[in-house]
Amino acid sequence: MRPIRSLLASSQQMPSKLPSTEQPPKNLRSTEQTPEWMMRKGTRKMTMAHDSGYIMSEQGQEPQTQTHGTYLNDIPSELSPYYRSVPLLLRGLLFSLSTAISVFRNLAGKHMRLRFIVLQSLLGTLVSNILVEDLLFAPSRIGTEKLASKYNLPSPLSQLETVVPLFSKHSSVWDIKDEEDLATAFEPFELVHYLRYDAPLKDASPPRFDVIHASHGFGASSLSWLPALPTLVDRLGARVGLAHDAPGFGFTSRPPVNCKRDLIRYTPATSAGVGGSIVQT
Repeated sequence: MRPIRSLLASSQQMPSKLPSTEQPPKNLRSTEQTPEWMMRKGTRKMTMAHDSGYIMSEQGQEPQTQTHGTYLNDIPSELSPYYRSVPLLLRGLLFSLSTAISVFRNLAGKHMRLRFIVLQSLLGTLVSNILVEDLLFAPSRIGTEKLASKYNLPSPLSQLETVVPLFSKHSSVWDIKDEEDLATAFEPFELVHYLRYDAPLKDASPPRFDVIHASHGFGASSLSWLPALPTLVDRLGARVGLAHDAPGFGFTSRPPVNCKRDLIRYTPATSAGVGGSIVQT
């Protein structure tokens, strides 16, 4: 692979989409924008639309979009990615039950105050709704292995493999002195999820870069690169684009932590080793 500085220098020399002498007609509207994420609530379908070129747009009408590619699979109908609302009938039952309990408790005392009954009923209804929602209407909880075998992975670009970290000679993992700790860093990850985009062959000329690898940040996953990865690979003239889920994020397996030594598997150095292994394959 070429050095990062060479990659950046080459990308800065790339020509713009339109030459300075070419301007779009007035009745055409440019749609070269950031890819849009759309989640259709009715169909539960998530798609990524990447617009390109210029499209006709008449006055008073919204321009039509041209879909470059759909890179997210549909969510299976039997799975829910979010909390579902408690049915209205069940909510009424919980409110009635909370009110009855509040009245009974106040009748047992010397004084019966309406405001205490109302407050206790509302509080009891709120707590019971939260418990019922978490027990019966929570998001689907499913492991990556079952998701891959029974349904499908989140994207058509998704890959799932067992990976042994591969560290470069400059990796900070070699600063580990304890042999057992060092051996822990080399333990394989049972399941590593990553995206692989293969650029379409346009001509017989060799690609400018063999592989472009993208790493996500804290709180993200490889899917964060999904809107940009195909365009990045095509624009830079690469052959393959890769982006993996770091250990503890996304759909990559989460090894158990039984002692302090096991935390080595969740370090940035180990994540870089996972990425290095994927690039080599």
